Amino acid sequence: MDEKKIKEIITKIADIVRDRFDLSEKEINLSTIISDGKVMMGVELNLEKTEAIMNIEEEFDIEISDEDAEKINTLKDLIDYVLQNPIIQLMYATPEDIERLAKMTKKITDQLYPKKPIGYYDGPYGSGEIYEK
Repeated sequence: MDEKKIKEIITKIADIVRDRFDLSEKEINLSTIISDGKVMMGVELNLEKTEAIMNIEEEFDIEISDEDAEKINTLKDLIDYVLQNPIIQLMYATPEDIERLAKMTKKITDQLYPKKPIGYYDGPYGSGEIYEK
């Protein structure tokens, strides 16, 4: 993922949290608390956190399990979670990322499902094993 796309994701997440918790630009930073059971400016965060996570899920078309959501306590936790999500990494992948993923996938596939020769060819232009398609 390139830096521009990472900044775009971080900005979207920060905007959602800022809107959900009704915070100004100056009031939000990476350590902004979005944890359950906390009270910020007189607002209980249980519902706000749940709704912020639902908005993130909708915005990025991902699912955050309840178990994972419980571990998210700050804006930084939420950003880290989203950036590490495989769907996000694929959606925002650079061509180089996709090429590297394709090579890794082929390598893993070849290891899991090795090709077995079904015969042997020996002819005027060379010789070798014959594989199923």
